[in-house]
Amino acid sequence: MQDYSVFWRMVWQQKVGKIVMLTNLVEDGKPKCDQYWPDHGITKQYSEINVTCLTEDMYADFVMRTFSVKMAKEGMTVQQFHFTSWPDKGVPDDVTSLVDFRHRVLQTKSPLCGPTIVHCSKPVQTEGFANYVSDSENEQRLIKQFKQLEISMERSEEEQQASERNSALIKSNREGADIPAMTPLEETVADSLCLTMQEKAACIVDMGKECSLYIPDLDTQAQFGLYTVDNLRQKSTIYSVNRVLRISYNGQGGPSEHTVSHYQVTAWQDNVNTPESATHFLQLVKEVEIKAASGSVIMHCKTGGGRCGLYAAVWTLLEKTGIEHEVSVFNTIRQLRARRPNAVVTTEQYAFCHDCVSEYLQSFDIYSNFS
Repeated sequence: MQDYSVFWRMVWQQKVGKIVMLTNLVEDGKPKCDQYWPDHGITKQYSEINVTCLTEDMYADFVMRTFSVKMAKEGMTVQQFHFTSWPDKGVPDDVTSLVDFRHRVLQTKSPLCGPTIVHCSKPVQTEGFANYVSDSENEQRLIKQFKQLEISMERSEEEQQASERNSALIKSNREGADIPAMTPLEETVADSLCLTMQEKAACIVDMGKECSLYIPDLDTQAQFGLYTVDNLRQKSTIYSVNRVLRISYNGQGGPSEHTVSHYQVTAWQDNVNTPESATHFLQLVKEVEIKAASGSVIMHCKTGGGRCGLYAAVWTLLEKTGIEHEVSVFNTIRQLRARRPNAVVTTEQYAFCHDCVSEYLQSFDIYSNFS
């Protein structure tokens, strides 16, 4: 086992409040950095210094850890910011993730007056990010942001290659991930029901104002090949129709069934870019979020992108705001559009995202910090 006491003694002597780590422990099967800190909830002694990992919060592109560092009867708190989306031989998948990470490092205050430690597997990365953190950040107005968003989606060949490499490494989605799809047609209903059962989806969000063809009337059932759909419960609100569906499979491997909550969005008129009310849309998103705690969410609309993209954007913004109590709408949308180019494609939709975040913050009466 390596002796990391020299590192922690430097942290203690220099009164370091923040550590920025820009590499993973292992990449492509090769060790890139030793784990010089204890696991969450564990205390380790490094010579005369005791280090305890108090918290470990995992985000899409980075991990934040809080350490209690003690020597004798004195102690201090150190924050570690671990960026996990920078491949060893390449560039980050999307610059927005690095912008968000930098913003988090800068916004986190430390009572200690010492320097910030920045380290990775290559000195050039360390120097580049250290310079980047020291730069100032310009704020953009709403319409200018969206125009900039349109321009910034043009990615370099190197960045595109990095995206393809990173996508190839992703083996699974996080629990509760959303799955966008096109509204099932008659010839694709069975495939859609198969996907719902395979993913053990907790919710289906139907963005069509008209009832999808796979939904039977209340207390009736419909047959689609080897699949049967039963409409067990149904309740209408001013913005949606909420159902509980039971999907049964009677094919190879024996019979099986799965129950899923189904939300049909009705307060979104055809040929209109946004739902009728940000308040009602937020209520829907929050209801689905609660249900989705036990599984993934399948959402579908006519194109598989436009309305689903806006829903995914609002979901992501609320998730970030709820955890961090701050969010950059611009950076979040840009990152989303790197994966879904047809998400949030109009100024009205971009403004609607701002409205949703503002409404969400006001509903909880908390301090707002979003741009």
